[in-house]
Amino acid sequence: YLMRGILSRSTKASTMMHDLVTDDFLNESFYVPCLNEQKKIGSYLNNLDEIIALHQRKLTKLQLLKKSMLTKMFPKDGARVPEIRFQGFHGNWELHPLNELAVFGGGHTPSMADEANYKKDGICWVTSQDVKTDYLFDTCTKLSDKGASELKLYPDGTIIMVTRSGILRHT
Repeated sequence: YLMRGILSRSTKASTMMHDLVTDDFLNESFYVPCLNEQKKIGSYLNNLDEIIALHQRKLTKLQLLKKSMLTKMFPKDGARVPEIRFQGFHGNWELHPLNELAVFGGGHTPSMADEANYKKDGICWVTSQDVKTDYLFDTCTKLSDKGASELKLYPDGTIIMVTRSGILRHT
């Protein structure tokens, strides 16, 4: 650990390992603490590595638990109740068409030919260009008040899915 830390703080410009000249390396100067401090630093960093490894194992176990619970907390094909339920919940799950549970829309994009519909720091307008990560904090396109005036705007926290765009076909 200490050597890695020292090398990363070298006073000379870094070089590729295949370009390293032994004499140059051996003549390089480094600030080095006393041996007891070196041992203390190494021990501290080893302890952090052990804590990180424990948390990584815990994360792996929690991910496996989640995967297992997902298979048990939702009804299997043909079943009307899940294998595991929270206390106090009983009876069959109800079957509903998706259009009763969600709002669908399309073709609402304001005309791109009218620049007055868009504003650099305007209202976020979600398009398929924005659906590239697990979470969406901003959008590529922003609407002006004019562009948004006749649109249905959704409140913060709304889940939006783009399902009909050819742009996402390979994503």
